[in-house]
Amino acid sequence: MEIGTLCDSDPIHFMVLRELLLETGFNGGIPIDEEFFAQNISGKLDDDIAAFLFRDDIEGGLKLCEEKRRTLLKEKAVSIKGLYKLTKWVEDNGLKRAAVTNSPRTNAELTDLFNHNVIIGDECEHAKPAPESLPKGS
Repeated sequence: MEIGTLCDSDPIHFMVLRELLLETGFNGGIPIDEEFFAQNISGKLDDDIAAFLFRDDIEGGLKLCEEKRRTLLKEKAVSIKGLYKLTKWVEDNGLKRAAVTNSPRTNAELTDLFNHNVIIGDECEHAKPAPESLPKGS
């Protein structure tokens, strides 16, 4: 069973990157907008985002983003309505559960809802939505 998004983290990622990119002078200091974010960042793997945004220092860009994003996710992330009730029902009925995500493992493990049965896009040959990542989670 696929239930979809567990937490709408895009607004948090947008805030983080908008602020970081302003600080680094990206785009001549003009803030990115939601359209730029949707076209170039949303749903992509962190390594690909960093290669696009921080060409001169990919590792540094990844580190900056991770530190700021992790702090904001802890403070502001809210699970979708009904998620805890659903996972409790799955557990009570002895069903297996896992999360398949393109988020970094450090973000995915901010919750223990999946008993660390988390499939990470970067750890698969092809990240989701490639179908081969999904059977690993079942």
